[in-house]
Amino acid sequence: MPTYEYQCMECGLRFEDISSVENKEKPQKCHCGAMAERRVPEGVAFHFDAKIEGLGPQNTGISELDYEIDRIIAKDAEKKWDNVEARDAVKREIIRDNPGTSKEDISREPDGSYSVMEEDLKKGALRVRTINNVAMQLLKRKRKDLSPSKG
Repeated sequence: MPTYEYQCMECGLRFEDISSVENKEKPQKCHCGAMAERRVPEGVAFHFDAKIEGLGPQNTGISELDYEIDRIIAKDAEKKWDNVEARDAVKREIIRDNPGTSKEDISREPDGSYSVMEEDLKKGALRVRTINNVAMQLLKRKRKDLSPSKG
């Protein structure tokens, strides 16, 4: 049986379905519940292999599957950004309720909550940040010394 391509006019999903030749003109049910009409190809289809370096879009060649993968990735990203925004809101509230406090003074507790660090912890955190900054500067200088000079 041949594979036909359908386009849902409700949600915009384009998908493929295997159907008998006799049923090729009949609409097929989309995931959203609407009936999708058969899409007639507009031109000649061909395939070529393109080399993509680095991250590229997911493309399995099955439009319905690609749509689902893209939808899942988008939902996951949306959820993660919502979590980041919620954590930032909690931190802003702590800073507002504790005058003189900055983001550097806030610590995440083992249970996931946030609190203002005690003075001795603030001093320890400042020391760690200072050591890290010095180490990063030394690494940058070392990389610069090791990189081939352009000339």
